[in-house]
Amino acid sequence: MVPVAPSGSATTTLAITGMTCAKGCASKIHRSLQALEGVSLATVDFQTVTACVRGNVLPADLIACVQGAGPTGKFNAVELHQAESVCL
Repeated sequence: MVPVAPSGSATTTLAITGMTCAKGCASKIHRSLQALEGVSLATVDFQTVTACVRGNVLPADLIACVQGAGPTGKFNAVELHQAESVCL
C-alpha cells in the first residue's frame, strides 16, 4: 500500500537528533520545513528537540526534509505523533 498524504491539514510532531545549537541548527531545519510545499506552519524547539509541522505533507517527506537540511547524516527525525491539532 502506498502512503497517502492526509486529505486535510494535519499536525505532525517530529523528534529531531543532531541539533547542537538553536540559532544555527534549529533555524536551518525550520527554514527547510517552512519552505516545503504543503507546509502551512513549522516550528522547531531546540530545548525539546522537536518540530511541529502543520500542513498536507507526508511524515516521510518531512523526515527527508529534516535530513536534507544539513550535511549528510547531521540531522535525523522520527515521527512522534500526527493529529488534527495546532502547533504551538
